[in-house]
Amino acid sequence: MELPTINSVDRVTREELNTLVNLGCCYVRIPETEIFEHFKILKREALDFFRQGEIQKQNKKSNSGMKAHKDYDLMTVILMDKPGLEVLWDEQWHDVNPQPGYGVLFLSETLEKMLGGKINSSIHRVRIPDEERISIGVFKGPNTNIPIRDYIHDQILFDSHEQCLEHYRQLFRGE
Repeated sequence: MELPTINSVDRVTREELNTLVNLGCCYVRIPETEIFEHFKILKREALDFFRQGEIQKQNKKSNSGMKAHKDYDLMTVILMDKPGLEVLWDEQWHDVNPQPGYGVLFLSETLEKMLGGKINSSIHRVRIPDEERISIGVFKGPNTNIPIRDYIHDQILFDSHEQCLEHYRQLFRGE
């Protein structure tokens, strides 16, 4: 199964939008080629850094990826150079393969809660690949100065962004 694609931010069809709302993720076209040029530079610099030090040794010892989770914020865009990201669909894990010129857009859990469950955020995880892999996530969170509300049921979910963030930190740590 492949992720659906949204071709550009200003031309999203109703079918693409419905697919995104139902699945919680899709490929999104990144029109600025400079972003990918910067990604290549960051990738090269990051690999040089990780190859030098203790971080790489620790990662190899633990052999852990990132456990299954939903991102806490509103949405996330991930740029990646190799597979490793997996999304849970129909109770099965599916690889998300990098596509040239595309990032992966996830709707996140706070947005799901703010819209009273009318959209789905994606459960995803990262497995340890056989080769070096770099990914960069860009996270868009809610406004930090106002309470976070469920607009469908008209109730306050969190008094502040910090309270929301702490709630998800505790969930991620298993507390």
